[in-house]
Amino acid sequence: LQRTIRRPLFFRTVLGNESDRDARIAQLNEVLGRLRAAGITCRSPQDLRILCVDDEPGARKFVRMILEDLAVGEIMEARDGQEALEMVEQEGEVLDLIIADWRMPRLNGLELLKRVRKSHAQMPFLMITALATVPAVREAMHYEVDAYLAANSCESSSASTCVRQYGTSLEQCPGSSPVTT
Repeated sequence: LQRTIRRPLFFRTVLGNESDRDARIAQLNEVLGRLRAAGITCRSPQDLRILCVDDEPGARKFVRMILEDLAVGEIMEARDGQEALEMVEQEGEVLDLIIADWRMPRLNGLELLKRVRKSHAQMPFLMITALATVPAVREAMHYEVDAYLAANSCESSSASTCVRQYGTSLEQCPGSSPVTT
């Protein structure tokens, strides 16, 4: 049961029946209440604090829309890595996830990841980018990115395929070697 409830399909099925956001939230809270009553530890999305970092307002708006649709409690935004780093230093361990673009002015997503790892090593970090070359994915993996989501307009279709097929593991990608740290 615990494995089943952690699958996205479970929540899509539970929440997909309601078109109204408030009804979805009520239904989600009911399901979470039943799971807790059954002794399963779970956390409501309404309790999450997520930082979205992208220099493009449209991209931030799109991510915010998705997170709001998932009933995420607090969504903070930063226009670049430097602004995000200042927010991370201010908010500290109360952030639950950072979602960042790779290419940004002042401080890019990879540099943000490197600096976050120095002070908040366990902070979950999702990199979203069109930069999906095998070397770029390897570099993000080297700094322990938790997940890497490649956009459709990738510079390298083979890297894009590897990201989709193998997640954060390039070990099995054709023509690639394991990342060494």
